[in-house]
Amino acid sequence: MKNHFILKFSLVLVLTCCKLIGFSQSYYDDGLKVLNPNLGNWTKTAGKFESIEITLTPAGNYTNIDILLEISAQNTNLALSSDSLEAEFKFSLPADAIIHDAKLWMNNIPVKAAVYERNKAKFIYESLVSRRIDPLIIYQNIDNSYEARIYPFINPDKRKLSISYLVPNTFTAKGIEVPLDLRMFRSDIPGQTPTINIKAINNSTLGSPIFLNGVVASVNGIYSSISILATQSNIFQHYAIYFSPVSSFFTTQATGANEGFYQLLLMPHDSIATTSKTTFVIDYATSNSITYNSLMTILKNKIKFSKKDNDLFNVVYAHNGAVLKLSNSWIACDSASVENAFATLPANLNSISSMYLPELQSAILFINANGAEGNIMMLSNAGFNGSNANFQNQLITSNLGLMTNNYPVFIFDFNTQFTYSLWNGSEYFYNNEYFFYNLAIASGGNYFSLRNGGSNNFYYNAISSFIDKLNSAFSAIKPQHTYDALTYNSNSVLHSEYQLKNKVIVPVGEAYMEVGKYINTPSSMVANYYYGIDSINHMESFTLTPSISLDTFTKKIWGSSFIDELIADNSNGIYTNTIINNSIQYDVLCEYTALLALEPDTAGTIINEIPLSTNEEKVVDNLEIKVYPNPFESTQYIECNFPALLYNKEWTVEVFTAQGQLLSCQKGNTAYSGLLKLEWYNNVHLDLNSGMYFIKITIGNHTKVVRVFKK
Repeated sequence: MKNHFILKFSLVLVLTCCKLIGFSQSYYDDGLKVLNPNLGNWTKTAGKFESIEITLTPAGNYTNIDILLEISAQNTNLALSSDSLEAEFKFSLPADAIIHDAKLWMNNIPVKAAVYERNKAKFIYESLVSRRIDPLIIYQNIDNSYEARIYPFINPDKRKLSISYLVPNTFTAKGIEVPLDLRMFRSDIPGQTPTINIKAINNSTLGSPIFLNGVVASVNGIYSSISILATQSNIFQHYAIYFSPVSSFFTTQATGANEGFYQLLLMPHDSIATTSKTTFVIDYATSNSITYNSLMTILKNKIKFSKKDNDLFNVVYAHNGAVLKLSNSWIACDSASVENAFATLPANLNSISSMYLPELQSAILFINANGAEGNIMMLSNAGFNGSNANFQNQLITSNLGLMTNNYPVFIFDFNTQFTYSLWNGSEYFYNNEYFFYNLAIASGGNYFSLRNGGSNNFYYNAISSFIDKLNSAFSAIKPQHTYDALTYNSNSVLHSEYQLKNKVIVPVGEAYMEVGKYINTPSSMVANYYYGIDSINHMESFTLTPSISLDTFTKKIWGSSFIDELIADNSNGIYTNTIINNSIQYDVLCEYTALLALEPDTAGTIINEIPLSTNEEKVVDNLEIKVYPNPFESTQYIECNFPALLYNKEWTVEVFTAQGQLLSCQKGNTAYSGLLKLEWYNNVHLDLNSGMYFIKITIGNHTKVVRVFKK
């Protein structure tokens, strides 16, 4: 293809993650667990990863990641159990990831999971578990984490499964960054640390991958690979893989004679006229799973592969109680200069208390003395400086007063110990949030926190993971007084266009990414790129000739983008069925659906027995339901707390056998109490055999199903 505007850059794969909070109960429930479904959750214990393989395949604007796992109950508290066990695997994925495939090996044959309406899939799974038949289910939780459940484990056998997802790449003039979260492979079994085997395709266009952090890759056929132990330090470390060269591209995937899907990447001009100056302030005040030295390595690589060579930087940091700088003058962001600057750091950085105020003042004075122009980015995990808002306002004013000119301050607060700080009359602030947030806003910068929108639970939410927030903070730092835009024309019709970064104005040095549909196969595309500083504007024009894509991913990416659009507009539920149908059609997981792998001989029979018309119902996962005692013998009670929006609604409580037979049905109205309480079982009126039963609670159009056991 003839391309008048080709840029060479590197593909960067970053494997990183953030600290987890202690060993609280919610923390313990994540990762791989096994339990005896006959005895309930109290038997839950850590599961064992027998093998872990990760394969990475470039897919245009995305990278496809295949995870192949072998898991077991060996070396666990249930290793000697004679019952069939169940596995629960809770995990997070990077922001905007698309799960599109899963398989469970049954009798050494991989069985592909299909997409079902979520509530229906859960009921099918529970019914199958009661019959000791192989199912796998994967769904998204209300907190944006994911959960896979597998049954059965019959000791000492292993179970084999795979999960495939697409993750969006971050393109800059110097590379592509692909996030991969390794936290999911944490092992809680002492002495049983698994090995993670990671391989990336040696693509002839991209070249061979290069692994960072001193990890030597081995080449085997079309793959380059590394193996690392899933120790606490390793799964919180920063790894990277690079490919080169790559250029702008326009690929099409035909689905009919005149119609198809496309992916577009437009790599803007790396104008030498736009130089960014950033002073990084590192306030490492609390020891956590990301060590001080590891944080510096992450920062070094971000500067090397996110900043242009002609950009300038410096780093202010604390060591042994002193505030230090990498240099007394600006440092260029080319690879050699960055490496040389960071090589001057002490071998074992040490900081046991916060010094963000003197560090911030040092950064301001440095910029004042070196051109009085630039940005400040602070990375801090400090505690809090008190609950006196007036005092903190004075600190903000005094720091802004030190600036010769205004220097926007961008702050990434990666503190994971959330301590109440102050109430300003309308909202709560935690740690240094009040000071950081108001300083950032007052200076024209921005504030990023792992606390994520008021929630103290950062781990389950992938978009609040360390690498996602760090990427967002870096992306927010832009050269001042610059802009650019992209326009294009084609002899075909491009419609249903989804801008993958939701940006029409593309920051200088960043790529424009799009997925969409077309009518009539395009023969070429002329793209116009505009950039400028103040009133000086420039324009470059270049031509892209589309290539034919043979991948199976472009259609899925478009389908997922379309579903996201429908979900955003589904406040009154009018698109629920359309969302479910498109999730099934494009074979991608969403919050309304689940992936379910069924044994072929039983799938049709089980589905026909399900007593739920769930395509018209939306499961409300936050209905608070108590069923006690469970297991039960002579009596059992149901308590359900529900939100005010469900007051004065009709309710129904139905009880089914594991085979789908209706045993009991009670109806009523919620009135205005917010609490439903009833005794559904008493052996004086109803005599049940021992076994598993399902209670379906419906309030208005909202439904929840609970599994119970009769002794």
